[in-house]
Amino acid sequence: MGTLSFADLDGDGDIEVLHVARLERLESLNPDLSTNWVVDMDGYLANSATVQTAGGVRIGTALTHTANLEVRAGDTGGLVSSVLLAGGRAFADLAAAAAAGARPGRIQDVVAAADLTGMGHPTFVVGSTDGYVYCVNATDASLDWAINLRAEPGSPIVGDVDADGLSEVIVAAGDGLVYAVGASGLEAPSTVFDTDGSFVASSPDEDLDELPSSSTVGANWSAVPGAAEYRYSILRDDDLIVVPWTGTGSGTRFARDDLALQLGRRYFVAVRAAGAAGSVSAETRSDGFVVIDVDAPDVMIAADPTLIHPGTASEPTSTRIDVGATDAGGLRSYRISVVDTGGVPVRSLAGGAIAGTRFSTSRTWDGRDDGGGLVPSGPYRVTATFLDWTSREGTASVRVLVCGADASSSADCTVTPADAGPDGPVDGGLPAGPWNVGGGGCNCSLSGARPSPHDSPAWLVIALLLFVARVRRRRT
Repeated sequence: MGTLSFADLDGDGDIEVLHVARLERLESLNPDLSTNWVVDMDGYLANSATVQTAGGVRIGTALTHTANLEVRAGDTGGLVSSVLLAGGRAFADLAAAAAAGARPGRIQDVVAAADLTGMGHPTFVVGSTDGYVYCVNATDASLDWAINLRAEPGSPIVGDVDADGLSEVIVAAGDGLVYAVGASGLEAPSTVFDTDGSFVASSPDEDLDELPSSSTVGANWSAVPGAAEYRYSILRDDDLIVVPWTGTGSGTRFARDDLALQLGRRYFVAVRAAGAAGSVSAETRSDGFVVIDVDAPDVMIAADPTLIHPGTASEPTSTRIDVGATDAGGLRSYRISVVDTGGVPVRSLAGGAIAGTRFSTSRTWDGRDDGGGLVPSGPYRVTATFLDWTSREGTASVRVLVCGADASSSADCTVTPADAGPDGPVDGGLPAGPWNVGGGGCNCSLSGARPSPHDSPAWLVIALLLFVARVRRRRT
């Protein structure tokens, strides 16, 4: 099994047969199929290619389980030069690639071209499972160029697809697209600066290396003469595509707030220019940014109403608890609970793992504990606590007064407005330490039941104005 091709491998004017035996053998056969030379290879061979150079015919070949492209002499099969291709660069060996942090892929079939670069020397072109297409000088195996498709390329072909007299490399990729790679005639943007989208950076000093948000990213770049539009992509440091190529028209900036980036991870913005005729420049990358989190979650909580009469004939018998939280770096978990004046939990209303930078929910408390029994009359706190991905905690709470059948007098159900700061006593005699609350009571009593405002469109706005608790943050 293998592939056959005709070429004057030794320059004697006679055509030889190059036999690429898939299983560990490369050989040159004379016209009568007698053996000219044989090279035993240590593995499965990709399809090879031949091209004429100033030093004679050269064969480009590779083992499919490696990242090494070998250039061999056509007359003897001897090794002329070798290069390891990884991460868009050329290395002497695996150790050098590992030291540079480049991850090699596996080389696919090799094709040859007389002059793809315009520099007058022949080339070998090969795709690799690392997502790059490489163009290698057939004379000495130096790297002419590499382009990152960010998808595994198939076997390339070479041809003049746009009839401009110059050859292009045509290759299909694992993203379902077919790419034509050649001279674009457009320069790439000279600079790309990372921002948070709120300003235009004009120098490297204004470029942001850290962004305190996992959702908001921006960038701006230098204009390119002749460009009709620009396209950007956002990439992770392992080349995972976060945002595929997205057009900005003729604009040289973008800002978006709909992402979900990982804390501590480095990201890059890549930009290409495109011409009116469809040509596309090479890409320019920003120097990258890392998503950080510097603040605890912002938490808000509101209760409506703040006086309830569970287990009685009076209304209302329950309260609606509205909770919201935001965190630029991303929320991880939350819990909503009811505690008594001693800080002892009596009811767990909600909790669990969450994701994203914003979260809101509503729960109802009916004055009962986790066992289903009615809690004693008196003041309680409904507390919402959120953790972000750096384990910073944000907490807010709101007071709810329970006036049940066990209330000894109307005085037990009187709500006194809070007028103390964070370090003073909080309304109803509650200890101030755990609570940082704005707003006061409603001066309601057991005998004067207040109608529920739930049917009013403005109830949430009123609740937020009167009963929103200020955030209490603490680092862990």
